[in-house]
Amino acid sequence: MPNVNISLLRKVICETFFCFFCAFCSAEDWSVSESDWEFSLEPFAHLSKNGNVTYGNTLLIMFDKQCRGRMAAGFSSYNKEELLQTDGKILPVEFSITLNNKKEIAQSETKVISAQKIIYEDMEMLYAIAYLDLIPIDNISELRDLADNKQASFDLTAEDDVIFDIPHESWDLNGFTPALKKAITWCGRKIHKPNSESNTSSALIAANDI
Repeated sequence: MPNVNISLLRKVICETFFCFFCAFCSAEDWSVSESDWEFSLEPFAHLSKNGNVTYGNTLLIMFDKQCRGRMAAGFSSYNKEELLQTDGKILPVEFSITLNNKKEIAQSETKVISAQKIIYEDMEMLYAIAYLDLIPIDNISELRDLADNKQASFDLTAEDDVIFDIPHESWDLNGFTPALKKAITWCGRKIHKPNSESNTSSALIAANDI
């Protein structure tokens, strides 16, 4: 199972939060459009999407040059003090995949990699964020079948609202197919060129197992 570089994970999720915060505060009608899945190599190779319930909540599919992947999420809450006490703990937060109106539970408990305050331009936000470690993926090409199902979704569900004031988040698959194709093309090339070096995903996902 690949290891996660926590500092880079924080960086990409926090940048998503800050971009959302800036857009939200500058919008005249205080509305934010729905997001699509995006492929990026900065600061590491990953796919990402904003939440359907709370836009700033981010789901990541990180992968290395062998197409091995791991999922992680940023899950925020205005119950800041309660959330900050969860650092390093395992919580009863369920991660599931809904396919053809049938929910499949991928994990019933989730580890908090880190719980952090959100600081924006020297101002501490009223909410905090938990970085959650989700499931590994042997090869991201396995997600192709999922990409073809427009009704599929990824979901996080806490058992109550004590820690997470909004205990449910969902990510649909809008734009997932083209983003996944770009990701598979990128790491597929790396597989066929073993001597090529990557300055992106190698920093995030280590080759050694836990």
